[in-house]
Amino acid sequence: MAKYLIAGALSALVGYLLGSICFAVPVSKAFIKKDIRTVGSKNAGMTNVLRCVGAPAAVLTLLGDLGKAVVSVLAANALFSYFTGKEVFFAGYIGGIFAVVGHLFPVWFKFKGGKGVMAATGMMLAINPTICLLALAIFLLVFTFTHIISISSISAAIALPIINYVFLTLTNDPNWIFFTSAAALIAILVVIMHKENIKRLLKGTEKPLVIRRREKSKE
Repeated sequence: MAKYLIAGALSALVGYLLGSICFAVPVSKAFIKKDIRTVGSKNAGMTNVLRCVGAPAAVLTLLGDLGKAVVSVLAANALFSYFTGKEVFFAGYIGGIFAVVGHLFPVWFKFKGGKGVMAATGMMLAINPTICLLALAIFLLVFTFTHIISISSISAAIALPIINYVFLTLTNDPNWIFFTSAAALIAILVVIMHKENIKRLLKGTEKPLVIRRREKSKE
């Protein structure tokens, strides 16, 4: 039991610290000499970077936020394998969930981070690519009709535990209850972080995605 506790604690710590690297902040500072949390929607996420800084910066942010979650999952799997000598089915979720939490409340950036969508996507990509791609399909379908990132992200998040349940029960995965519950937790976190977007959606004031030209630094 002690080995599991040590592996779990280290997995959570590594996941949180990696998740706390919000790539939107250093990327925006590199491109426009500004903290992304002071411009646009003030959210440290890919969408705000895309709107206020431009596509190249958004791609770097996306890759960084996806990558840190993938590494967190792989690190957790490796830690549990090292300490327990076996593969543990829930290991990746510990690293992944804490990576998402770190992204939401980053210790490196005064606990003001993004909304967790890219980190959650990276986590699912590392754990179950098929389920991740199905959720991505929901995102793209909703975005095709609305052109609104927030409602597309919320829709994919809500669909995630449903997709988990259907896919895992159809494939007779014995751990479907755990995986579906973990997916539901991620979905709840993502939806809660979109609370302001939900208010704007209900008011009909949420804006569709419009990509602006990159701001030029005056320096």
